[in-house]
Amino acid sequence: MDIELIEVRSDHAVAHVWNAELKRNEEKRIEFKDIVRYINHQCELSSSVTVQTLLDVVAQDPGFWSLHCSVPVGYWIAEALKPEEESKLEHVKISRRIEVSNYPEDNTCDICTDISGRGPWEDGGWGESQPPDGQCNYAISFTPMNRLKNLPVILDCNTIMNQYAADNKTWDSKEAGKTRFTLAQIIYALFWEVSWNGIPEARDEMWKDLMDRVDEIKEEKSIDLEDMT
Repeated sequence: MDIELIEVRSDHAVAHVWNAELKRNEEKRIEFKDIVRYINHQCELSSSVTVQTLLDVVAQDPGFWSLHCSVPVGYWIAEALKPEEESKLEHVKISRRIEVSNYPEDNTCDICTDISGRGPWEDGGWGESQPPDGQCNYAISFTPMNRLKNLPVILDCNTIMNQYAADNKTWDSKEAGKTRFTLAQIIYALFWEVSWNGIPEARDEMWKDLMDRVDEIKEEKSIDLEDMT
C-alpha cells in the first residue's frame, strides 16, 4: 500500500493511497486508535482539527506518546477536561525555520519546528510597531490546555531560513521553500511547547511568581537579584 499522505480530521484520519492498478488515489479511513502506525507519513490537518483533536489522538495511547514527547502527557489531557476558558487567540500555528550560524569556530545548521498562538496584536508598551495585518504570534507555554483546546491548528508550510553572518554580525532572513510535517512532529511540537515550564501545576506556580514580581516592580519595590536567578 503506497500511502501518499494522511489527513487528520475531527474524529478520524484518512490515508490517501495510490492505487497503481487503477492509477488513482483512494481514501482509507483510519481510526485514531490505529493511527500510531502512520505517524511518520506526510500529514495534513483539515480545517476542523483543533488542539483537542490532537489530544484525542494522544489519549488513545498516552504511554506511547509520553515516551515520544518525553513528558507525561496525561497531565495535559486531564487539564483539557476542565471547563473551557476563553482565549484571545484565533488559532495555533505550527511552522518550521532553519537557523544557520556562520561562526569561524562553529558553523551550525538547526531545523526547528515552532508552535505559537496567533491573535490580534496588543501594544505591550515596549515600542513595537503594529503589524500590517494586525496579527502577531504569542507563546503558549504558560497557557492552560482548557484555554487552548478548541483553537484550530494550522500548518504553515512556508519555511524561513535565518542566517547569521559572524563577519559583519548581521542576520539575514529569507524564504527557503515549502516544508512537510508528520503527525509525530506536530504532536511533539505541541507538547514540547506546553511542557516548557513543567507540568501544569509547576507552570502555574511559575506564572504566579512572575506576576508577583511584576507587581513588585510596578510598586517600585526592591527585588533581590539573587532571587531572580
